[in-house]
Amino acid sequence: MLTELKSLLNEYELISVTEDNYVDLWGIYETNRDYLATEEDLVGKGREASPEDILALAVNRPPGFDPKGKFCVGIWREGKPIAILDYLVGTPKAHIAYLSLLIVHGDYKRQSIGTTVVNAFIDAARECGYTEVGLGINDENEGARAFWGKVGLGKGFYSI
Repeated sequence: MLTELKSLLNEYELISVTEDNYVDLWGIYETNRDYLATEEDLVGKGREASPEDILALAVNRPPGFDPKGKFCVGIWREGKPIAILDYLVGTPKAHIAYLSLLIVHGDYKRQSIGTTVVNAFIDAARECGYTEVGLGINDENEGARAFWGKVGLGKGFYSI
């Protein structure tokens, strides 16, 4: 599905998050403190977020899940990291593409980047034969709830 996403989002560069580039994406998190404040599972209780949390996001997956179905990509425009997209394919069922995180750099919000990525994600999933898209939203994150409501989605699964 990454190939289809790259084709649909050809104005951006999509690069898998690795040990070589995760620090470059830290500014995306730093400009989204509201997100970090609601993510105890990501950050852990009683400590500040760090760039290593981005790397953990890239490698962590549900227990027993095939690592070939886990993708965490940085989205770059004009040489600058502007978003992170994390998704799983084939979970919890084989016909589902599950978008677990989309976070846009604070300096690039309200430029339709998130909406463009979501639409491309749905189109790429459809092109790859997935019949449902799943979406996880932290209920405590008001900004996320507002964004997903604006694009007509919420927590749950949708036929595509």
